[in-house]
Amino acid sequence: MPGQRYTLPIAFEFSKRKFQKTYGTDLPVWALLASGSTGGISYWLACYPLDVVKSRIQLRATPPTGTPVQYIAAELRLIVKEAGVIPSAASTFAAFELTREWLQKQTGV
Repeated sequence: MPGQRYTLPIAFEFSKRKFQKTYGTDLPVWALLASGSTGGISYWLACYPLDVVKSRIQLRATPPTGTPVQYIAAELRLIVKEAGVIPSAASTFAAFELTREWLQKQTGV
């Protein structure tokens, strides 16, 4: 996906540089893994919702009408109407916050 080209390396580098301020350029493996996780999470947070919309539009029996912005917005509204608050998003954010807090306590970063 196109978002991977930008979100993954930017978030990875941002996280890695934050760790380097505390631990120097020779980072421990856990810091590299955490940086990679940050990149992956940012990628999925940015791209997954649009990928779901794309898949739902592709699976329709009839092609969408209107401009791309109109039918993407309509599909997003339909998803929210059908599913309400998406539990997976809630659990992702909760896991992110809990992990971030734990890492801050453990590393001071």
